[in-house]
Amino acid sequence: MPWLAVPHTLEEDDGWVAGVLLPGHRVTVVVSLSDRSAPLGVIALSPGWVNHLYVATSEQGRGVGSRLLRLAMDSTAEDLQLWAFQRNTRAREFYERRGFVEVRRTEGDNEEHEPDILYRWELA
Repeated sequence: MPWLAVPHTLEEDDGWVAGVLLPGHRVTVVVSLSDRSAPLGVIALSPGWVNHLYVATSEQGRGVGSRLLRLAMDSTAEDLQLWAFQRNTRAREFYERRGFVEVRRTEGDNEEHEPDILYRWELA
């Protein structure tokens, strides 16, 4: 997403991952069997939320994101919500094909100042 603002330095991001993301979320990372230092995708979950789902550009369309999201859907005891940027049509289509429905939109009241959409998936 080259259009997305970068509000933090790499050092700030590293500190956030170590101090907030890892201790406060259930995080699953998919790595390459041939190069375990190369993450292919990551999902971070908290109760009722898919907080982060990222797939390496080279791996998009190969099922990594689908497997990570299915892991979240199969392991939850409640509905799931997530945010997606309005401009990220590929992600929006990905979530909508998997049963997530739009709940509301914002005009960018996030740290990236990017309009986004709240999605919800209801546990059957």
